[in-house]
Amino acid sequence: MNFRLWLEDREFRHSKILGLKPDAPVTEVNGVKFVKPPRAEGDVVVMTDIKKFDEAWGRDRNFYIPPGGGRNAIGNRYEQFIDFLSMGQPIVMPEVSMWEGMSMPAFTNGRHRYCVLRDKGWEKMPMCVDPDTAPEFRELYEV
Repeated sequence: MNFRLWLEDREFRHSKILGLKPDAPVTEVNGVKFVKPPRAEGDVVVMTDIKKFDEAWGRDRNFYIPPGGGRNAIGNRYEQFIDFLSMGQPIVMPEVSMWEGMSMPAFTNGRHRYCVLRDKGWEKMPMCVDPDTAPEFRELYEV
C-alpha cells in the first residue's frame, strides 16, 4: 500500500474511532475544513490567535514543539500531518485547556496538527476549549 492510501485508510479508521459524522458542523479557515471531535461536544470552539497562543505555549518545556518539529514531537506525527494536509481532508480541531493558575495553555490533543499550521504561517485556527477554562482562554488568545 502506498503512503497516500495508508494515510487515507488511517484517517478513515481514525474518523470511525472518533465517531466523526459526515454531517458534523464545519469551520473553514484558509480553505481548510475543521470539524469538532464528538468527545469534545461540550467544548467551546474559539478562533485562536496563533502568535499569542504560541508565545504562551512555548513556556511548556515538556510538550512545546518548536518550529519545524523536533524536540517533544512524537515520532513522525509532524511529517505525517504535512502529508495528510495535502490531501484536502477535514481536520479534527485541536483540543486545549488552561493550566490552572498559570495562564498557560495545554493540549489534550492536536499539538502536531497545530504546529504544522503554525509553521505554514497561519495566523488563526479554531480550537476546542474546555468550558471551565474557556473564559480565560478567550480573554488571552481569541482573535
